[in-house]
Formats: sequence, C-alpha cells, structure tokens
Amino acid sequence: MLNNKYNKKIQQIIILSTFSLLTNTFLFSSIKPDTIDRASDIKKYNEILIKLNKNPKNNKIHIEKIDSLNHDINSVINLNLNFKKKINNDTLLFEITPSQNKNLNLNNIKIYNKIIKEKINAIKNHKILQYHNIKSISPNIAFKMQMEPNDSRYNEQWNYFEPVAGINLPEAWELSTGNKNTVIAVLDTGITNHENLKDKILPGKSFINDKNDENDKNDENDYWDYGNGTSYHGTHVAGIIAANGNKLNEISGIDWKAKILPVKVLGDNGIGSLGAIANGIRYAAGISEDNNNPAKIINLSLGAYEDECPDILQEEISRAIDEKNVTFIVAAGNSGIDAKKITPANCKGVITVAAVNRSGSPTYYTNYGDKIDIAAPGGEQFNYYMKDGILSTTYPGHFEYMQGTSMAAPHVSGVVALMQSINPKLTSNKIKEILQNTSKGYVMRVGILDANSALEYTKLIS
Repeated sequence: MLNNKYNKKIQQIIILSTFSLLTNTFLFSSIKPDTIDRASDIKKYNEILIKLNKNPKNNKIHIEKIDSLNHDINSVINLNLNFKKKINNDTLLFEITPSQNKNLNLNNIKIYNKIIKEKINAIKNHKILQYHNIKSISPNIAFKMQMEPNDSRYNEQWNYFEPVAGINLPEAWELSTGNKNTVIAVLDTGITNHENLKDKILPGKSFINDKNDENDKNDENDYWDYGNGTSYHGTHVAGIIAANGNKLNEISGIDWKAKILPVKVLGDNGIGSLGAIANGIRYAAGISEDNNNPAKIINLSLGAYEDECPDILQEEISRAIDEKNVTFIVAAGNSGIDAKKITPANCKGVITVAAVNRSGSPTYYTNYGDKIDIAAPGGEQFNYYMKDGILSTTYPGHFEYMQGTSMAAPHVSGVVALMQSINPKLTSNKIKEILQNTSKGYVMRVGILDANSALEYTKLIS
C-alpha cells in the first residue's frame, strides 16, 4: 500500500462522463474526416478465372491445351500464370505468381489490382481468346462476409459500424472476437451484476475503503457500483469493452471473450483520490501480490485538473508499463480545453483518447491538443435525439446512452484487447504505433480508430 498521506491528499478525480461536462462552448469547427480508401478492405487479385465456350463434342480440357493457353496469355500481356485446378468442365483457375511477375507493383494493393485489370482488359479483344475458345476472363475476386452479432439492439450501436465515425468492427470480428485469457482492468466506480456481462467479471477490489473519509463507505471486497451519483459509469465503460456479443442479448461489446477486472477507485459520489488511483493501478497490473488476474490493459475513464502528471501517478504508470507490459488507455477529458491540463491524460506512456460525434467531427466537449493520440466515438447527445450517444450497460436489466471521452476510451481498450488476442506480446509503444498508423480520416491532428485495419496489421506483423 502507498503511504497513507497520499490517500489523505485532496486531489479529487472527476469522472469524465456526460455528468461532468463543464462547458457547452464549441471550440472546434465541424471538420469531417477525409474520405480515404482503406487498404485493409481491398484484397489482392491472386488468381484469374478463365471460362471456355462449351464444345458440345468434347467438354474435356486437356493439359496440353492449358499449357499452350498459359504461354499465349503471357506472350500477349506479360503475365505469368500457373494452372491451379479446374473449377468445373469449362472453367479454369490460374494463380498469379508474384515471383515471376517482376513488372507488378507488389507493395500497393490498389495499384497492383489496377494493373491486373488493365492486363485482363487488354486481352479481351485479342484473337487468342477466339483461338483458345475463351468465353470470359476475370480476376477471382475475394468476397467477405460481414460478421454482425445477433443482439437485439446492435443496430443502435452506430459507433461500431457506421462508415464515417464507426470503428469498423464487423470486419474486425472476422479476424478475432477476442481471447478468454485477456484481462482488461476498469478503474472506475465499480460494476453492477449486469446480465449482459454474465461470466465476464472477475473478482475485483475496492480502494474506496478509508474509514476516516466520509465518502469512502466500502470494504476492499465491495467493488460493486450502487449508482448513488455514479450513473453506473464503470458498468457503462465495461459494457463497451466486453459485454457478451452474439448471444441474443441486447447489446454487444467489442471483445466477446475477454474478462473485466473491476477496480473501484471512485466512490459512490463519483470522486476518488490520487492515492486510490495509484494503488488501483498497482493492484490491476499485478504488482501487488494479492491479484491473481493481472490486466495487460488498464482503462482510465477519469481525470483531474492538473498541469503536470503527479510524480506518484507517473511512477505507477511507468512501472506497470516497464515491468508488466501494461497498456494504459486514458480519456482526454470533457472540458473543451488542452488535454495537457488534465491528468492522467498528460502522463507519459499512456494512449490518450479524444471523442468524435456521429459525423466524425470533434464533439463539443472533447479536450484536444498535442497529448491526444487517437480519436474514437464518444457520442454527442442533444435533447431531441439521445441515440447519438453511446449505448451500453448500466444497472441490471437496463441500458442507457451516454456521452463523453469516458465512452471513447473503452472503444480503444476493446480494440487493443482484440489486437492482443492475435499477438499478446505487443508492447504499449507498438500498440500505439499500430493504432495511429491504421486510423482513418483526420480530426484534431489525429485519426479515428479503425478496428479492422488495426487487427489486419497486427496479424500481418505477428
């Protein structure tokens, strides 16, 4: 435990949620992300289909004719092919062999595919088609399913699938829906026993247990959220990260298999101390000996006004990163100011997340500045349309829309969990690099989270 003097320090940590928005001034113009082509959605043309006109007298295709066909195609369009197999009696499948086609640009998928199409179009009116009795020739295009969960209110979770601000989860889920051994610690107001989080909650711990503090009423095993002023903030965050998905529930989380470690560092009034946060980090990372389920990802959807990261907080963050390879995901804050004035958003080594609305623009409340590493959906609700917020779990049997960078951060935590399910050895620095390099659009000088691109790149380098 840390020295008790830190627990006495009145450095209050304010929940960065809908209920702690301190300004409604628009500090950003409406900047929509650039329209971009995502390479992760484009599959390389590795094969070509050649369909022959049927010969009523002889439907069989002889291997010597295939060799002659391959030779003539190469002589006309300079494209080496290897016969792979017959699809049926009149259709042949050829493989494009990169090692034999030095003239192709193999680094840019769009350019590569364009060259292949141009070569195919060049041969369509050539006499060798008639000579070889070819009816048609085309790339063997790769089609993909769009994996979507069967949960009844998934259609309201625009933050997962809409093209502008959504994080492109349906395709990401084709690559991974998570790993049951992944643990994400949510340092927050505790958690409720919500049915959409069934079997996802590990035994946690409360650091709101100082009997000398009138706000601290819980013992260390009481990590539940009673909703007295918290609006079930921690449960909402946990649901975004890892609510059960594709199980005929109401909503889906991002990682369907990962476990949540609830660490209560904010009291029933939504406020906690620096000492509680620091101790919570130590416990969550497994530096404390009493945690049998250490987390590799720690979500901090909280913050305090402080121009510099407090030494005690920075020490615990750095130690967890260096000794335990923990990745910290932190909310940027909701005050519409430079995030360098908010801690832990201004701490070293963390991934600080700003919020965008449904149109991909900065929300009116999000903090900004050089400390921002990436943006994610945080929602932007107005009285006439609450569904532009983020839908997630609250108290048992209930689901609510909320807004805030508190909601943006767990989107990143969930995607990092999916990345670690593919490669659990990724370092925090590498994770940040991947997230930034695979993001989409451009807003507040950073990109918007793209789950599919992040997972595809993780798979590529693993």
